[in-house]
Amino acid sequence: MNKLELLTKGQPDWHLALNKNAIEIDERHELLTSFLPEHVIDDVPMAELQNVIDGLDKFLNRNVTINVLPGTFSGELRIEGFCGGGGLTIVGATSTANATPFMIERIYVGQCRNDKVEINGFNINATTGNAVNVINTNMFAIHWCSITGGNNTASGNVGINVTWSTVGIGGNSVISNKSVAINAVIAHVDASTVSGTDNGISYQARHSGTIAVRMSAVITGNRFCLEEHTGRIILGANVTWQTTMPNLQNAVNGIPSDIGRFEFTIQASPGTFTGMITRTRVQGSGVLNILGATSIAYTHTITGASGGRMRFDFITTGVFLIAGFNLSTTSPATNTFSCIIAQCSALVLLRHMRVVNAVLPTVVTIAFGTWANAGNVLIENTEVSRFNRCFQVSSGVLQVGGPGLPVIGTGNAAVYHVEQVGTIIAHTVNTITGTTLRAVFHSGMVRTGATLLPA
Repeated sequence: MNKLELLTKGQPDWHLALNKNAIEIDERHELLTSFLPEHVIDDVPMAELQNVIDGLDKFLNRNVTINVLPGTFSGELRIEGFCGGGGLTIVGATSTANATPFMIERIYVGQCRNDKVEINGFNINATTGNAVNVINTNMFAIHWCSITGGNNTASGNVGINVTWSTVGIGGNSVISNKSVAINAVIAHVDASTVSGTDNGISYQARHSGTIAVRMSAVITGNRFCLEEHTGRIILGANVTWQTTMPNLQNAVNGIPSDIGRFEFTIQASPGTFTGMITRTRVQGSGVLNILGATSIAYTHTITGASGGRMRFDFITTGVFLIAGFNLSTTSPATNTFSCIIAQCSALVLLRHMRVVNAVLPTVVTIAFGTWANAGNVLIENTEVSRFNRCFQVSSGVLQVGGPGLPVIGTGNAAVYHVEQVGTIIAHTVNTITGTTLRAVFHSGMVRTGATLLPA
């Protein structure tokens, strides 16, 4: 019987790791380089987990798995300083549903340059700060974990914070009630099978950090993402983001700067937003949708001191659809544009919009204004009433109405107002009326007909 057997005789397997420092270096080396492809340490009490981790050689030349018994670990579990070609896996439960009794307050993984560190099946219940903090680590993976402590209004209450590392999140893990669910700073995170609810920001990428959001990553909250200082969200699937009208601007701010070839949809529930909905610079070849009602809107209202307003600039996606909002007002102001579309190369569609003044103002009010758009702008199935100018184009092409989708309205002054090199193409199906149908200046043009430019 050798020294290792003498030291561990009659003791649980996890005790082997605690006593290894009493073994001669050559005997420890022989143990770690044996023919076993993986070293497994079973039945580790939660209270002894830190001691077992600290007792491992920092140089891992084969995979080590630690299987933990249910229990509670108070404070921060620290995994740091490992190197070598072997991985370290710490296992509690084998599913997220069974992770509840494997409770750890928070986890720190730092300066690990070995093959991989993996955490599986724990209930990580920190209510403040970073629940999981990964710094300067070669590869970290987390599966079957529930990270749900705290609330989404507490600043700095982050689910998984990643800096200078590569991280994979999956195994049906859950991240909820965080001010930020996943934060990547100078790091890459791959979010696959992960879900969660009631977060402030679901994905935050900063300072060249990237987060790849896969098809089954459905972490929800007030805002899909925040990109700062060259941080980037990479979509790997279509996204439908549910929000409320009071939170609509926050949700619009959370649209990724590049939607790639996918469809990104914001669907608002009925309600009222006070102020201006605005967004600048979204690119990609996919489809961007901002949706309210499915017919001319009375239920999704955008209002403010000078009327309901929207403005979108530099939207260069394949298609951009805005539908189902009520931008009506009782207090129009001078030169108020209810909706502005500017310098967009997308095909922009506005449908089911209601833009109605209570009375015809004595000052200039404009329902829809477009200029410098490289792509066509189409307005269909929309009501515009009691405006000085219903549609104003400074440059670019605006199509008003379409087969079965007329633009209606009454009590207007000028309906079609064109300046510079703008063009308005008005479908004959429209029943909108005004004192002056056309007001054309410079090289502008208004065309009417039943056949419009192709989309």
